[in-house]
Amino acid sequence: MIKYFVSKGEHQFFVTATCVTTLAGAYDPIDEMAEICKKYYVWLHADGSFGGSLILSDKYRHLMKGIEKTDSFAWNPQPLLQSPLRTLVLSILKGSDYKGLLLTDYVVLLIVTGPISPIDCNG
Repeated sequence: MIKYFVSKGEHQFFVTATCVTTLAGAYDPIDEMAEICKKYYVWLHADGSFGGSLILSDKYRHLMKGIEKTDSFAWNPQPLLQSPLRTLVLSILKGSDYKGLLLTDYVVLLIVTGPISPIDCNG
């Protein structure tokens, strides 16, 4: 798909890797996607809202191989933590650059693993 946009003179700026689909339980090949995104300078986000808890599992973590190569990772730990609040963990990985973070009515824990630019909060 990225090659298609490049051939039209356009630039894809964002790709999302799914960390488990609710219907099939499938994980995208994050490691392979990261290499393609790096080659074309595309931001790679991993959506682990449903299945991101596997990063805590020694047995199943391999399903998220390459997660450390993403620019950002979102995880919804509320079912695991049995939290009554809607909770989102957003990790911006070292070396990633972004313009801002839009906060909604979620409780947001922002984990920064490296230097980033200031956060512009709207909402």
